[in-house]
Amino acid sequence: MSIYIVFFILLFLLAILNPQGTVVKHLIIVLLALLCGLRVDLGADYESYKNIYDSIDIIHVDIENFFLIEPLFLFIAYIVKVFGGSHHFFLFFLSFIGLEAFYASTRLLKIKNFYLGVFIYFSLFYFQFHFNVIRHGLMCSLVWLGYFFYVSGNRRKGYIYILMGGLIQYLGIICFFLKDLLQRVFKPKFIIISLVSAFVASKIGIVSGIVSLSTIIPIIGPKISYYINVYDTIEVGVSSTLIIYSLLFLFLRYYLMRSDYENKLYLRFILNALFLSVFLGILLNNYYVFVERITSFLNLSLVFIIPMIYEKYKVNLSRVFIFYIIVFSYTVILFSLALETPMPLDHTKLQYSPYKSIVD
Repeated sequence: MSIYIVFFILLFLLAILNPQGTVVKHLIIVLLALLCGLRVDLGADYESYKNIYDSIDIIHVDIENFFLIEPLFLFIAYIVKVFGGSHHFFLFFLSFIGLEAFYASTRLLKIKNFYLGVFIYFSLFYFQFHFNVIRHGLMCSLVWLGYFFYVSGNRRKGYIYILMGGLIQYLGIICFFLKDLLQRVFKPKFIIISLVSAFVASKIGIVSGIVSLSTIIPIIGPKISYYINVYDTIEVGVSSTLIIYSLLFLFLRYYLMRSDYENKLYLRFILNALFLSVFLGILLNNYYVFVERITSFLNLSLVFIIPMIYEKYKVNLSRVFIFYIIVFSYTVILFSLALETPMPLDHTKLQYSPYKSIVD
């Protein structure tokens, strides 16, 4: 656990100092990717990814398997194996791609404090996206990069990166159509009605009925049934986190960035993602596994919006001090909770700690 704390403190100090130049930025990316790649038996899906990689036959390629498991993910695994890489290098490489995609997004958005963004990312998403649901995390990074190319006017590159995300994890294909919703201007009345309706629908059984019916759908039905009946389910409820996100969205949308929301497409994507995360979190509050996958993609918007808030207020020293106190307090709480995450089917073990690596 001590190595995690070292990274946490290092990234926070870099966020405050914000050194210029690209060398340190890429070094941080490599170190975070190494932290992922060198680990042993950490993360709920570690054995699954190891077994998938070890089962790949570079001589007799199983074409059918390329479509049962997302093809671009398997293609990357195949290339790494052809060159003799171990599953550790494979995990390192996937992590490296995801972090570089995140860095490219910050450059497209002209975020001046990359380290603040990566500090938020490390505290809120790193363990989940790089130690656990790795395909999902890589998909999120690629699709968001595609979104930012799309809103910057380079739609061809945008479509390519969104498609790449979809071929890493099929959920990314849905995100291609989600972009049309994210660029809309939502009025206050619509937002309030939507949140209230989501709360009512979750309480009177409409959602649970739909989810139960979905278990009879061919192919995906058994998997849905497994997640809601066998896999560890947790009722998230309308938690304090959702309430905080709701207030944050409303504050940003109607006070801090009102005119920017309507005039800047990239900001509309980010703030609307936060709104949809709250909406779906309330709607699906009884089905944690669905909330976690869908909202984690949308909540990645926090990594981009928080550095933007900093840029807006950094001219005032007292506000900067208050800003960092709030950010540090919030990230310490979530970082601590992440380290205490239990294994899904065995609560006696933790997913991410203590840290074990191949060099131990």
